[in-house]
Amino acid sequence: MIITITDPYIRLGNLCFLIAYYLKKYQNIDCIYHNNPYLSHYYQFLNVKCVYDQNIQYQKYSDDFFYEFLNLDNCDFERFKSIINWDLFKNVDYVPTNKYIAINCRYGDYLTQRNIDLGYKSFNPKIYSEIFDRYSTDFDQFNTIVVISDDINFAKDENDQILKSLGKQIIYSNTNNLDDLNLLMNANIIIGSCSTFSFLGFALNKYQSKMYVEYPYYHEYTGFQQLDGLYNDKNIIKITI
Repeated sequence: MIITITDPYIRLGNLCFLIAYYLKKYQNIDCIYHNNPYLSHYYQFLNVKCVYDQNIQYQKYSDDFFYEFLNLDNCDFERFKSIINWDLFKNVDYVPTNKYIAINCRYGDYLTQRNIDLGYKSFNPKIYSEIFDRYSTDFDQFNTIVVISDDINFAKDENDQILKSLGKQIIYSNTNNLDDLNLLMNANIIIGSCSTFSFLGFALNKYQSKMYVEYPYYHEYTGFQQLDGLYNDKNIIKITI
């Protein structure tokens, strides 16, 4: 099967969900055509022929299509694992040798006024008090927390004080998307953002670990309520703040 990615603004999380969606629908993918040369490094993540074609017309995906392929029930991540270029993850020097909690703090474009107005929720540090008070037995056995973010300096400013109060070793990851994804895949517990990157790390996690995430995913005044019906799994713990 040959597929074409027409949306030039799709990022790693959405891209992987889209491919997992096509794998469930068609079972195999022989070639992927795309139209964004600046995202070619994402496609190195896959053991599938990927071709940049500047003649592909840009076409943003509709909201309905996003709701369709972002639904975990519509994706085959087991088959997706078979096309991952695992050689990219052989260097694990930055992965803690002991068991750890990974926190994915999504900020970046979620902090722009446009996206705030649209209803996107950036990571909220208030989630810690809810999680560590209500589910303390899940977390007491882990002494290390690894924080990843698309804006690690802002994440440290926002989260450092409350994280240090937990009495655990805090590590701030300052690497790249694939290394951060590897940290999510190897975590024993994930605290995620309302971001497909968090849910991708959950879907590929080696230990089928639990993930705690703020819910609803978007602010009530938006038209994104359909997304609140996605990402249903027994190991996804939805936290209302």
